[in-house]
Amino acid sequence: MNLKIYKMQFHNAHFGNGVLSESETTFTSNRLFSALILESKKMGKLEEFLALADREDFVLSDAFPYKGEPFLPKPIGFPDFEDEEKDLEARRKNAKTAKKLKYIPFSLFHEYLNGTDRLEDFVEKQSELFEVVEQTKKGVDPYQVGVSYFGDTQLYFLAPKHELFQELMKSLQYSGLGGKRKSGFGSFELSCEEVSEEFSAILSSKKGGKFVALGNFYPENLTDELLTGAKYLLEKHSGFAFSTEVKETYRKQDAFTFKSGSVFSQDVAGKILDVRPSDFPHAVYHFAKPVWLNLEVSER
Repeated sequence: MNLKIYKMQFHNAHFGNGVLSESETTFTSNRLFSALILESKKMGKLEEFLALADREDFVLSDAFPYKGEPFLPKPIGFPDFEDEEKDLEARRKNAKTAKKLKYIPFSLFHEYLNGTDRLEDFVEKQSELFEVVEQTKKGVDPYQVGVSYFGDTQLYFLAPKHELFQELMKSLQYSGLGGKRKSGFGSFELSCEEVSEEFSAILSSKKGGKFVALGNFYPENLTDELLTGAKYLLEKHSGFAFSTEVKETYRKQDAFTFKSGSVFSQDVAGKILDVRPSDFPHAVYHFAKPVWLNLEVSER
C-alpha cells in the first residue's frame, strides 16, 4: 500500500500524559490505533480493521506538526556534536539547544543532520507551532485541564490509502481524538494528500544503512544485529483496560517500545502487541509498526 499524508486541523485538544492540567501537542500512532479500534467496533467493522492492520504493509507514523511544510521528529543521536570542529563550550551550547528541539522542518532536515549554526532559529520555529494553556472547569469541584491550541498548525501522519481506513478516519473526525471530548475537545477536519516526490524518496528508499522510526517500534524479531550501532530510547507504556464485558478496571501489561526518533541500521517489520491483563475477556492492542525514514538519503 502506498503511503499518504493525512492532515488533521484541530482547534483544540487534550492529549493526556497522565497529568490532567497538562496536554501533549501531538499524539502517537498507538493512540490513533486505539481510537480506530473503538470506531471500527461502533461501525461493526472491527474484525475487518484488525485484518487490515495485521497486514505487513500496514504501518502508521506518529502525528507531527504541519505548518507550510511537514515537520519531522528529531533523530536520536543526531547530529553528533562531539564530531564538530568547534571548541568544547560551543559544542555544549549546541547540545543544550538541541535538547529543546522535538521537530525539524522538512526543508531544513538535511541541514540539521549535517550540523548547523542556526539551532536557535529551529527552536523559534518550533515555539510558533502550538500553544498549551490551563483551562479551569467550573463546578462543585473546579479543576484545571491542559488544552492544546493549534491555530493554523495542522497535525499530519503517514498511513496507507485504503477505503476502510479512510472510512474510519472520516467517522473519527466527528467522534474526536484525545480526552475530554464531551467538553468539545478533539474534533478535527480531515484531508488526505499525496506524499511529495521529495518526501516519498526518503520514505521508500532502501539504500543506505540508517533508518529512523517515525513512531514507537517493537520489532517482530529482536536481534543483536538490529541493536548494533543503534541510537534509541525506550519508552514504557502502562495504564488500564476497560471493557463492557467486565465491571472491574484492570491494569494492562506494561509494554516497552523503542521511542519515535530511534535510529537503527535496518528498517525491520514492527508488531502489534497484545497487552491484555490476565483473565481479561478480549485482546488489548498496542500498535508498534512504524513508518521508516532513510537518514542516509536525507543527509545527501
